[in-house]
Amino acid sequence: MFGKMALGLLVLLWLAPPVAAREPSEPAALDGGLSRIEDFGADLRIELALSRPVPWRLYMLDAPRRLVLAFDGLTLEEAELSAIVESDGVAGIGVEPGAQTGWQHLVVTLSLPLRIETAGLTDAGEGAVLKLQLAPTSAAEFSRLAAPAPTGPRPTRRIVTDIAP
Repeated sequence: MFGKMALGLLVLLWLAPPVAAREPSEPAALDGGLSRIEDFGADLRIELALSRPVPWRLYMLDAPRRLVLAFDGLTLEEAELSAIVESDGVAGIGVEPGAQTGWQHLVVTLSLPLRIETAGLTDAGEGAVLKLQLAPTSAAEFSRLAAPAPTGPRPTRRIVTDIAP
């Protein structure tokens, strides 16, 4: 008896239409008042306060040295980004569209070779905070750790600002 009920339940579940993941009605936003990119001794510290958690990834590129933070469903405002930078280790900051729909890339041009020491996103209940810490490294080590530069056509870059040391 139990076996027939379990089998019937499994058949119903298998035939049921998939439940679509609920998409948030609005994209997440960066809170510029609580976000910062700053020097922390010899390290670079990045704290981005978000209105909600979003999928993200990061990677480094060489020539020129860049940290790329890719976000799905996060709206980045260029003027707000330039206002949160207070670091000699950052030569510029900009936003690029991602190759996938909904993704945006925050591109931080580095003025010196840094390696990712820590990175993590914390769900803060009403929002989320992405924290990264980058530490100095040699140019050779940075080149070894960086992803190969993409080949072929590249999207148009919009540089927000060059930040003077």
